[in-house]
Amino acid sequence: MVRFTQVAAGMAAVVACFAQHPAPPGKASGKTVRELFLEDQADRDSPGGDMSKLDWSKIGPRDEARRSQVLAMVDSGKLTTGTDFREASFIFQHGSKPQDYLMAHILATAALARGDSESRWIVAATLDRYLHAVGQPQVFGTQYHIRNAGEPMTQEPFDRTLVPADPRAAFVPNDKIQRAMLEAFQHNREPDLSNYESELPCRN
Repeated sequence: MVRFTQVAAGMAAVVACFAQHPAPPGKASGKTVRELFLEDQADRDSPGGDMSKLDWSKIGPRDEARRSQVLAMVDSGKLTTGTDFREASFIFQHGSKPQDYLMAHILATAALARGDSESRWIVAATLDRYLHAVGQPQVFGTQYHIRNAGEPMTQEPFDRTLVPADPRAAFVPNDKIQRAMLEAFQHNREPDLSNYESELPCRN
């Protein structure tokens, strides 16, 4: 089974750019989804930056429980702000089947439609993960995974020609940053993007 590199485990600078800003105060439902989101991210905080030390046998059931809770919130209309929908999207992005990733994309798009510009990266990432799950190449290059045991981490299959450079740059880091991230992932460490912060999409 393909194991995708999880967002918080390896993309600290990107996630900080797009997804870890404090939620606005006030709404109890927002606080609830915020708590679930923070738990989701904490589960992907790899000890010493070594992603191989994450215990997926324990994380997986917790992910499933969080998705069930978030789905109940969605069904009851308790998610209202862009932040609510963005954080819910991250929880579904860590699902296990195409429907989870499609729901994650819908939630991310709802966040963006509510004016949450920080949702740009997760909109692209959820589309990429869904495409891969249904046997199609990703188009933004957000997904890093091991295709077969013993092989290095890769972005393939990746259609680098479909999305033109200008709209692509509004959603995801450039090719240079993605290559630096891939190299770090191939060595089971978290990327250090401190030298690239000015080139991240949310800085432009």
